Amino acid sequence: MTVPAPTSTSAVVRARVRERLDDLTEPQVSTTVRWVPGEPGGPLVRQEARVRLPGLLVQLAQGVAGSTAGQGSSGTKARPPGSLAGVDTLRAISLEAKLIAARVLGRMAADVTPGLQVVVRPRRLGDALAVIRRYLDDVDREQLLDIDAAVRRWWSHARIVTTWDRPPLRPHVPCPACRKRGDLRVVDQPLTMVCLGCGAAWDASTVAELEAVYRLAFADPIPDPPVESLHEERASA
Repeated sequence: MTVPAPTSTSAVVRARVRERLDDLTEPQVSTTVRWVPGEPGGPLVRQEARVRLPGLLVQLAQGVAGSTAGQGSSGTKARPPGSLAGVDTLRAISLEAKLIAARVLGRMAADVTPGLQVVVRPRRLGDALAVIRRYLDDVDREQLLDIDAAVRRWWSHARIVTTWDRPPLRPHVPCPACRKRGDLRVVDQPLTMVCLGCGAAWDASTVAELEAVYRLAFADPIPDPPVESLHEERASA
C-alpha cells in the first residue's frame, strides 16, 4: 500500500519559500573541495575552500550581460554556452514574479476595502520579490501554495542554468510533464529536476516523479538479442 506524502504545514511552506528567495537574491557561501600538494614528493592533500557567490539572479544577470543574445550571428564574439537559457530563465522569472506580486497587492487592497479593484504591478523584479516576501504571512493557503510552486520553479531553473552546484545530470528519459526526451536536468544536492523544454520543476516534495526518472535513467540496459536468433529470424522471413 502506498502511503501518501505528509502535507506541509503553512509554516513549513513559508520557511521554504523564504529560504529559496534568499538563494535567489542574497550572496551565498559555498564549500568546494580541491586537492593541493602536501609534503614535497608526497600525495595530494584534500583541502576545503569557501567560495562566496552572488545570488542566483545576479549570476543569471551577469551571464545575460556577458552574452551576445540579440546580436547577429556575424558578430565576432562567441555566444557563451547557456547564455540563451539564462536569458529565457531570467525573463520567465521576471514576468511571473511581477504577475504574482500584482495579484498579492490586489488581494491585500481588497481585504482592506471590500469591493475595491486595483491593479498595481511592480516594474522591477527586485520590487516584485520584495512584495512577495513582505506579504507571505498574509496570503491564504491556496495563494501560498501557488507562490511556493512558482518559487520552486525559479530556484530550480536558476540553480541548474547557472550550474551553481555542479554540472547537472542529463538523463535521456521522457519528461514526466511533456514526455519529451533530452531536456531534463537533475542536480542531487539538494535533489532538484527541471525540464528546459516545458519549464516544469520538481524537488524532494515531488519525490514520486523523481524516483520514476531515476529508475529509467539508471536501469540496466536491455541486452541485444543473440546473433543466432537474428540469423534465425532472417531465415524464417
